[in-house]
Amino acid sequence: MLFSVVCGLIDGQVTPDSFEDERFLDKDVLDLIGRTEVFVRDDFTKATPAIRTCRIIAETDGGEKVEAERMVTLEEIKRGMPQADVEAKFRENTRRTYSTTRQDQIIKAIGSVDLLDDISALSPLFTL
Repeated sequence: MLFSVVCGLIDGQVTPDSFEDERFLDKDVLDLIGRTEVFVRDDFTKATPAIRTCRIIAETDGGEKVEAERMVTLEEIKRGMPQADVEAKFRENTRRTYSTTRQDQIIKAIGSVDLLDDISALSPLFTL
């Protein structure tokens, strides 16, 4: 998990590419991991699962502290991500595996999966 947080801070996102080419061994990643401390906060732990919180505090080279916190409620988790975000994430995470045309076909098929009599009809779409 620490690699994912550090990679997200350095690269701005975590994608399958983040785990390719031994990114986890790159000097910038290892340097930041070496300067990172992880604390489990009792108040955050006690609030779960109703509220899930993550706080990141970073200190700049000049000594300034920058803080970001994200709280997600169980209701937000149940609602899920907006469809456009789900599709964008799917496309990014499968771009090395599927063409844009195949991604479009999969998204369309999944969008109407409740109309299928037999889910095995989806299998050909996932063939590599």
